[in-house]
Amino acid sequence: MVSDAGLEKILSIGSEITLTDFRRIIELMRIENMRVISCRAGQEIANRITDHLSANIRKEFGSKFPKLADGLVDTSSRLLPVGIKNHPDGETYARIDADVSGRDVYVVQTFPNPNEDIMELVTMCDALHRSGADNITIVAPYLPYQRQDRQVGHREPITATALFRLLESVGKGIYRFITFDLHSPQVQGSPSAPVQNLSAVPLFAAHYRQTLAHLYDHASGGGNGFLERNLSVFSPDAGGVPRAAKLAELLGVAPRALLKRRPAQGEVSTDMYVFDWDHDDGASVILVDDMVDTGGTIAAAASYLRDKGLRVYLCATHALMSEKEQKGTVIRAYKDNIKPSGAHFLTTDSLPERGELYAQNDVTVVSLAYDLAYAIFARQARRSIRRFLEARETTKLTSHKLDILTSGNQRIR
Repeated sequence: MVSDAGLEKILSIGSEITLTDFRRIIELMRIENMRVISCRAGQEIANRITDHLSANIRKEFGSKFPKLADGLVDTSSRLLPVGIKNHPDGETYARIDADVSGRDVYVVQTFPNPNEDIMELVTMCDALHRSGADNITIVAPYLPYQRQDRQVGHREPITATALFRLLESVGKGIYRFITFDLHSPQVQGSPSAPVQNLSAVPLFAAHYRQTLAHLYDHASGGGNGFLERNLSVFSPDAGGVPRAAKLAELLGVAPRALLKRRPAQGEVSTDMYVFDWDHDDGASVILVDDMVDTGGTIAAAASYLRDKGLRVYLCATHALMSEKEQKGTVIRAYKDNIKPSGAHFLTTDSLPERGELYAQNDVTVVSLAYDLAYAIFARQARRSIRRFLEARETTKLTSHKLDILTSGNQRIR
């Protein structure tokens, strides 16, 4: 649906148009009907998303239809005003301070405090439904409760599915979900609405192609098997092998998994992992996972590899960076696990910064906002996103094209 005012603007461009122009006009009509709002936890990344949306609109339509493009930037790629607060008893209140009747609305939210943030999103979606929004798409770079994706014991919930069902139960339901690196991709089939599960792995590959360029330069100089002996991608457990395999494929090396050793009865082993890699001294290894919660698992794997004389890099899409109490002592993810491992940590802004993570010398943060903005733009314009995603998986995506927020305690954005 397009508003009367938007239709008048579009029809004012004149009647002498080409078929290509006509297709662009249809896209303009669809973009004109888009609105973006954010819950509180999603505010930082939502601002970055709308910046990229504005740039994309001007790039796609500005040369042919400059006035229309400027108008779309002012309406379709600006965050709508909302009122969100907590009542004294903790209940969440949300109000939409703009007309969304008949609009396609994209709601940005992420979940550093899952229970509170889920309720805020539910409240916001209900307000949108009651305000006449046509389609509601949830843009959640990180979705919580995804680790409970199956029943391990008796009488357990499958909360990964329950979360989708809860969100879909609001009003007439959710039109689509856009997210990044679900813990278990199979849960995409849980909701009736489509789930666009994007991946940060191509962004990690672009970063490491630059960071480890010296290895590729040496390998291209004729070193027989040099790259295979000097670079590998590991998963810290069996469940993450497909993710490690994808990163290894993009880097042109072999994937491996660190599987915990299960000694036979009577066997004495000082190795806590099964390790099988014929590598050179000082070789580099990348440990990749979907998330770092308390950091214990991936840090233990990193320390194990470092003790074997390897140079270790860590990367994970979601930096939960939680704390836990252990024997009366509070264990902090970065300070007590990641930093002591001695590995550089590459992550994203799928969650707001925890503590002083962005200020650390051994941390690089790449933004997901560009990919999310393009996913929104392509969905709204009814363009295929496949070509964009395929391009992200080629060497044409270099580290210079990444949206780096901070690197080595230097804030870039």
